[in-house]
Amino acid sequence: YYMCLKEKCCIVAFRGAKIAHIIQLVCGKDSVLIIGKGGDFEKTQTAIVDKIKEGYNIMVYNEKNFFNRYNMYHVSTLRTGIFSIAKNLNITITPIVFDHISNNFGFISSKKFKIYIGKSEKVNDVEEDVKNLRTLFLRKLRMFKIK
Repeated sequence: YYMCLKEKCCIVAFRGAKIAHIIQLVCGKDSVLIIGKGGDFEKTQTAIVDKIKEGYNIMVYNEKNFFNRYNMYHVSTLRTGIFSIAKNLNITITPIVFDHISNNFGFISSKKFKIYIGKSEKVNDVEEDVKNLRTLFLRKLRMFKIK
């Protein structure tokens, strides 16, 4: 999906994620913003502003503890930082929900999966918007479950 996009995209990855540097190798250093967890809000916001000024769209996977889901169609808690940044910068967030993609050692093994792209909206109330987004993810993933 990433390589099909015509516009410049910057993927935000957490420093602690083992895959962050692999993403950098595949996508290129300029297309990945590696950030720290907690305490780096201002630094992260500034880095995102810089990327936006360079013409990048920002892509964020903001689910906490996704590995603790009780099944692949569940959604755990969502991070609120990117919502606060979007509100501060007065920019929109576009939710994208991907179906579970089956893979074997990183190679996609199923050819069919669903994607939902929601309406772009500005953040008005961080807590309420995060709650609504999680509900949207859960609803769409339940629909994706029906094959």
